[in-house]
This record gives sequence, C-alpha cells and structure tokens, in this order.
Amino acid sequence: MICLLPTSPRKIRNGRSAVTPRPLLNSTTREISGESMSNDTRVKLSHQGRTYSFDSLSSAARHFGVNQSTASRRIALRGWTVKQALELEPAENKNDQRITVNDKQYKSIADAAREFGVPPRKAASRIRKGWTAEEAVGAVLKSDGCCNPITVNYQGRSYQYRSIHAACKELGYDVSLVNQRIRKGYTVEEAFGWSLPVAVCEECGEQYEHNYNTAHRFCSAICTSRNSRSKPGRKKQLNEYQNKRYLSKKKQQYCKHCGDPIPKESRARCFCDTTCKAAHRRSTPEGRAMVFARQQVTRIPPNARNKSIRSIEHTGKSAHDLTAYIESLWSPGMTWDNHGRGEGTWQFDHIMPMKGSDVDLLNPVHQRAIMDYRNLRPMWSDENKEKSNAVTPAARRLFNKLVKEFS
Repeated sequence: MICLLPTSPRKIRNGRSAVTPRPLLNSTTREISGESMSNDTRVKLSHQGRTYSFDSLSSAARHFGVNQSTASRRIALRGWTVKQALELEPAENKNDQRITVNDKQYKSIADAAREFGVPPRKAASRIRKGWTAEEAVGAVLKSDGCCNPITVNYQGRSYQYRSIHAACKELGYDVSLVNQRIRKGYTVEEAFGWSLPVAVCEECGEQYEHNYNTAHRFCSAICTSRNSRSKPGRKKQLNEYQNKRYLSKKKQQYCKHCGDPIPKESRARCFCDTTCKAAHRRSTPEGRAMVFARQQVTRIPPNARNKSIRSIEHTGKSAHDLTAYIESLWSPGMTWDNHGRGEGTWQFDHIMPMKGSDVDLLNPVHQRAIMDYRNLRPMWSDENKEKSNAVTPAARRLFNKLVKEFS
C-alpha cells in the first residue's frame, strides 16, 4: 500500500499565509505488485531475495541512495512503482524512439537522419506522414509516387536519384537552372550539360548543336543574315532601329564657334555647319596660317601630293612659328584683322609664283621649294593682284637656291 500524508500548512509570515501544498497522492491505500505503503508511510519491499521495511519513503530513498523528492515525483507524477522510483528495476520509457535502419539500430530518428545527411525535422515530418524509417532518412526510394525518381546516364553508367533536387545536390549543379532547362524540353543529360541540345536551323534546315546562352534559331551567322535580308523591309527596319538606339545614347554636342546645339542626326561633332567651321579656323592667326597651307597643297596635282605629312609641315615651320615669321615682315598698317580679300587687305604671297615658268609641281623638290616659308611674304591685295604670276630675277635666284638646298 502506498500513500503520502499531507503536510501541514506553512506558518503565517509577514501577515501573509502560505498556500498549503497539494498532497502528491491520495490518502487511500492501494496494492502495487507486492510492495506496500500504508497510511503511516511505511514502505515494505523485497529485492534480491531479501525483504526490506522502512518507516517512510525518505528512509528507503536514503538507504538506496536516491533523492527523496525525486522518488516522490516519480511515484506521484509518472506512476512508477516503488522499486522503479528507487531505481531497483528499470522503468518503462514511454519516450523511447529507437529505430532500426538497414539492420542498424539508432537511438532516435534524429541520429539516423544525421547519419544519412537528412535534416532531423524533415525526417520526423516524413514519419508523421506515414513514411517508413528507411524512406524518411533516404536509405531507400519512396515507392508510393510521392517523389520523382530519375535515372541519369553518364559515361556508360546509370545513376538513380530520388529527385532532380537530390541529383543536383549530389552532382553540384544549380537546381533552378536544371529545372528551367527541363521545362524547355531538354533531356536530363542535356539539362546537366553532358550532351549539347540539338536544334534545327530555320534557314537551311540542318541539325546543329547549340549553346544554352544563345537563341537557337540558326546554325550560323550566315543563315542569320540571310534570314534577316530575305524579309521585305527587314534591312531598313534594322537600320532604323540601330540609328534610333545610337541617337538615344549619343551625347548632345555644341558648336565650338557659335555655341548652338548640334543636331544628333548630324555627323558633325565640333561645328554645326561648314560656315562655322571655316569662321572658327580663321578666328586665330594660327588658324589662318593652316588654312593657307591647305590651300597651297590643293593647287598641286592630286597624284603628286605628299600625303604622309601635314599641310603646315610643307612650309618647314609650325603654325605658331609661321605666323611669327609673317608678322616680322608686315608693312605699316598690316594686322590680322585686315587679312583677307578686298580693298585695304593683305594676303600671303609666293615670291616665286606656283604657276611660274620655271616651276614643275610634279617634282617633289620643286614642291618643297615653292611652299617653303622663305618663299612666302605678306603683300597688299592690290599689289598682289597687279604682280600676278610675274617672275623677277630675285625670285628666280631664291627659287634656285631652295631647289639646290632640297636636292
């Protein structure tokens, strides 16, 4: 018979009364497999052929080395017998989760799941759904159609996996990429990249292996261009699209001379038209010298021109040095403001005219001599017009000297 007497209420402390604890067991007695506890909490039990009698459960607990409160909770809350509470016989473990997988016993489903590389929560969820222990930890494939097992053929061998996800995890592939390729109609081997997919060219009709990253419509660039040109108006449509895209990305340019914005449709980059371009060149002395150098080069026959050097280099000086040389030869009243054509202006003059009787413009030596800076001088427009192509003895001597120098 087992019973525990209720304890007396606690004393009142600081004006407050403590709550009387509830007895762990009713005061009634009951028989438990030969052991008995009466109302006076006497404990009688037999163990290993001997009979023990104790005045209380605490005495029995002290005798067998068990905590008295632990023994009381085991009897009251878990329903253990006195022998089980005093650890004289093993108690029934209601939470025993030992399982057997492939003839090997594990303490719990969590240990088996860790052994097979499956998250313990996932394995427990599968068991609650009715899966077997082997199916929950992935030791065998589930045969009820819940999974989608696949077979992969690679290098003459076949490999079986529970699903696409399991195969990708085992082989180290991106799951989303493989699923995307399978949805497009690729085979499992093509989705994993072990064999390139085959497509049919829309232009020539031949089969070819294509890359996943390109649009597989044509087998080559030749078929692509043929298809684009064969459609009426396709070439014009492409050109309009390319021009529109180019203009949308092109930055706004402004004229260097007048400052007006240059239309994006124009190919000009620095000036809005040729008038501004010519005016900008003549706005500085160096620009005027370079314009004159280009003009004298254009008077040489095209098949005899030396195109390997710049026009200003034919004079033997740079644009800045040439302007300084011309300024040193100025007559009173000459400035860059009155350079040009018309009354009261001055011009560049060749001392030996380019159309002189002794000049052969097809001869490179004569070209260098006639365009050299020493054959240039500033002259008033009226005097230059009156002189025309006349050759003086001094001009002939200078020309012969330069020809002899450049020969």
